[in-house]
Amino acid sequence: MSWDVAIIGGGPAGTASAISLRQTFPALRVLVIEATDYTSLRVGEVLPPVARALLQHLGVLPALTAEFGEPAHSVACAWGSEQLRETNHFYASRGTGWHLERNRFDALLATRAELSGVEVRRSTALRAVARINDAWTLQLGTRDQVEARWIIDATGRAAVFARMQGGRRISQDSLTAFSCIFSGRGACEARTVVESAADGWWYTTPLPQGRRIVAFLTDADIGRRLHMADTPQWKRQLATTIHIASLAAGCSSVGRLVVRPAASASLDSVHGDGWLATGDAAAAFDPLSSQGITNALRSGILASYAAGDALCRNDSVALSRYTAVLSVQRQSYERTYIEQYAREQRWSESPFWMRRHGAEYRDCS
Repeated sequence: MSWDVAIIGGGPAGTASAISLRQTFPALRVLVIEATDYTSLRVGEVLPPVARALLQHLGVLPALTAEFGEPAHSVACAWGSEQLRETNHFYASRGTGWHLERNRFDALLATRAELSGVEVRRSTALRAVARINDAWTLQLGTRDQVEARWIIDATGRAAVFARMQGGRRISQDSLTAFSCIFSGRGACEARTVVESAADGWWYTTPLPQGRRIVAFLTDADIGRRLHMADTPQWKRQLATTIHIASLAAGCSSVGRLVVRPAASASLDSVHGDGWLATGDAAAAFDPLSSQGITNALRSGILASYAAGDALCRNDSVALSRYTAVLSVQRQSYERTYIEQYAREQRWSESPFWMRRHGAEYRDCS
């Protein structure tokens, strides 16, 4: 089976690329290969108002609004002091954001991609890949084999395909999220709350169906030292917080503690012969920036333009433009990263904060 573009990864970056390819280059045959069936827990629970224009561009805004009727009105931060300072989206020109259940959101985008003419193969793993006569041959599962003229790597932080091609991930830090979902009385608090601590920072945000996620973010070595992967120890650390603990009071934990990488990282090169990377595979941002899903949608759309131009117009400059745009976005993020962490000086002698108070954005690969 032959395709013009095979997109590996069916998260927001991959499906945004697929939908945008069909919009801009309708003659192209597009395949999305997704390893899951969209039923398991996924990280990323708030979609900020800035994403509204991207969703409208992709034609999925009405479907999203119908599926997720719980708006994200505000974010409250205890950062630099114990006092909570609130930013209310209600008065912003872009309007409110959304509280998401990420697996449902990703599944919605996959369905919208199918409606645009994309084939989405769920529960399908990439086993091997080879470049033969200017085309890619992909081994899927144990039996299936497909060919594609172009590959878009949208496999998230793992950057599976890019690393198969020799790509190297450059990590800024080893930030790791230790998360637990709660249900109960306190889960109904509508705000997202962020609270810094001596060894990292906490956040909590509501989820659909009367639940709430609570997460602690710290570097991997600090998490090991504090035994944060141990649920009783994680709850003891939660009890030391001022604001987050009160929101979890009266709630009961649902399921197990989940540990996920959350480091800032990027590829040394975001494209090669017949392929490019997008979303977290190209550049992954600190969750503090709230740019994860928005960046995935935006870079997915940009990736579709670059791949489509390369295929349909033989425009090699498109890849250079794509790289340049991602580079500018990365530089802007790096400045914001330094500025945001510099605002918290109460624990400047703590290893977590000392690593982030350096004068330069460091390569920790």
